Amino acid sequence: MALFYYHYAMSAHFILGRHKLTNEPTNITTVNLANKHNFICLDCGKQLTCVLNVPMKTKHFKHRGIGCNATSETLLHLTVKEILTKHNRVKLPDGSSFHYTQALPEKKWDKYRPDITLINNEKPLYVEVIVSNQISWEKELRFTETLNNCLLIDLSDYNRIFDMEQLKFDVIECQERKSMVRANNNVSISTSNNDDLGFILLMGAIGAAYVGYKEFIEPKFRRKRRRKI
Repeated sequence: MALFYYHYAMSAHFILGRHKLTNEPTNITTVNLANKHNFICLDCGKQLTCVLNVPMKTKHFKHRGIGCNATSETLLHLTVKEILTKHNRVKLPDGSSFHYTQALPEKKWDKYRPDITLINNEKPLYVEVIVSNQISWEKELRFTETLNNCLLIDLSDYNRIFDMEQLKFDVIECQERKSMVRANNNVSISTSNNDDLGFILLMGAIGAAYVGYKEFIEPKFRRKRRRKI
């Protein structure tokens, strides 16, 4: 079982590196003295040093005295996106599967860059991987307004000690941790909101007119009638 353990960025120690020859993410537990110089950082692409002369559970990659902004969240995020790009199908929260021919990381859409855009012969499916930051309300609203579906994969509380095969299963096959931002196929949300606001203002105006009539105009009519009598 290949366990991946992410430390926080202050230590800049990782158990996951990329093999320069195969371009595959590699667990430090599979590294040996013969190939220990073949690994680079998943995030910055710089050379990593392998620390192997320690107990198995504390073996790790580290940078060679250079700064890197990678965090445990960054590496998990990158790994999930890479998993999606290497498959052609992902299971949705309702149990159905979305098949795709292309997976495009960070492709610009509208004024945003979704984590992954999955392309098939019909409409694309946008994917947001939630690790440290939730999707913004404005972005979620924009997906709905423009009639686009977005799959949310929430790994915000994912155990940082995990098996790589289990992570692949959770991302591709598992329905848990997934939800959908559904396209509104009936009416644009912005239009609906405007209609609701107009209706509220209209009813408020009618209510104010009625109160004004009962409080000021009707009493005057009553006084005039009394005088005539």
